[in-house]
Amino acid sequence: MHYQNHLARLHEVPYVMDNPGRESARVVPSTSNTRAEYQWRFLNQGVTRPMLLTLDTMFANHDFDLGNDVHKFCVATAACSIANVLIDRLFGQLVNRRIDRVGRPKQVMKNQFNTMPLIPGSLLDTGAAAAEYIAQGGSIIPEMELRDPLSEWPELQAERKTRLDDNHNLDMIASEIVRPFHPTHSPLFRQYILDFISTTVALLGTV
Repeated sequence: MHYQNHLARLHEVPYVMDNPGRESARVVPSTSNTRAEYQWRFLNQGVTRPMLLTLDTMFANHDFDLGNDVHKFCVATAACSIANVLIDRLFGQLVNRRIDRVGRPKQVMKNQFNTMPLIPGSLLDTGAAAAEYIAQGGSIIPEMELRDPLSEWPELQAERKTRLDDNHNLDMIASEIVRPFHPTHSPLFRQYILDFISTTVALLGTV
């Protein structure tokens, strides 16, 4: 969702432009937002920044056109697919690593705080979380909703997935993105995005 919002946004709303010093997100005490505050820097370091190196390079080289809704959807969705792999790995490392004189966070959280580690699907979906946030007095910057150009043809969506799965290994792409100590441009990630775009465009040409 972060990448979809980032890539889909075309214009800042007036409130954003008129209030450049505003808080970008609701700030809550560490006692009520421990996981998010603790894990946010790891997400930036282990997921966002490594991926943006390739995305920024591709954008600079005109590999895709963010003025094209098909390109925009394909880039955002491909990026989210890889981000999901990296996030699952990251959370696994965070909750299972051993800390001296403390133990493994997974076991500590379970025993001391009567809670379980954050797992995919354990949080509210985006719509429900947004509704709850607004009900508590929060405001959300409107974003452009991305739409799959093949949404009216489920059989073509399935065909696209099959073609991409046959030619790309998401785990291998994720590994290449974060393998170097200093992450660099990922040829595998670039090719995955280009194939996502070309496959979608080709299938659109059949309808």
